[in-house]
Amino acid sequence: LANGIVTVAGEISVTTLDIGGNNVSATATELNVMDGNTTPSSVTLEATDGVVINDAGGMKQCRVDDFAAILEGDGIVAASGKLKVVSKNESAVFAGSDAQTIALSGKVFDSGNSAASASTFSGSSVTFKILKADRAHKPVAGKEITVGSYTATISSVSSGTVSSTDDAWVVVLASGSGSASGTDISFAKDGTFFDLAATPATDSLMVFVNGILQTVSTHYSLSSDKVAMADGNALPADGSVIEFRYIKG
Repeated sequence: LANGIVTVAGEISVTTLDIGGNNVSATATELNVMDGNTTPSSVTLEATDGVVINDAGGMKQCRVDDFAAILEGDGIVAASGKLKVVSKNESAVFAGSDAQTIALSGKVFDSGNSAASASTFSGSSVTFKILKADRAHKPVAGKEITVGSYTATISSVSSGTVSSTDDAWVVVLASGSGSASGTDISFAKDGTFFDLAATPATDSLMVFVNGILQTVSTHYSLSSDKVAMADGNALPADGSVIEFRYIKG
């Protein structure tokens, strides 16, 4: 039959099926796998196994490990023949007296909301503000701050704003001595904030204090890659080991 349609009421048996000049090498069993009613099988996937996809109109087999390149999240990798999600495990010791040093420029302001400099810190009863947005830890009342050779004791710390817009810590100094100099300020931090190495995927973060799983909102909160331990009775004791487990987002 040179040209036309052949209708067969029944089965047709051929040695080789040729379509458009290309021999079909698949067996009948392999072709039946494409049937939607075929029961799926449990297989052990390897990196070089193939999955049939439509590649811009052409049907191809792609390798299993190629999926790592298009799945969202930098924590997904292809390793040892498998797709793996990279998890993170970090730990820290909770401390209420560790020192923190930050730059004065753009982060510290005087009581009149003007940018602070070394000259802001002179004598006693100095009031200044530290922007919370710059990830500054809350200073600790009763501890000291230093600006160059100037040293002063913190009388009180409260929440406030800079120019009524930006959240800040309002710090009042009780006494001070020495000559302020330089461009940085150092102070004892309360240790309630922790910067993670990466931003956790949604709902993946688990926080443990001395091996005990903590409850989000009750014991801690998460904003991007920053964990804040809750104030009040939920605050861990100094020396507590805090562990963060999460999947990279």
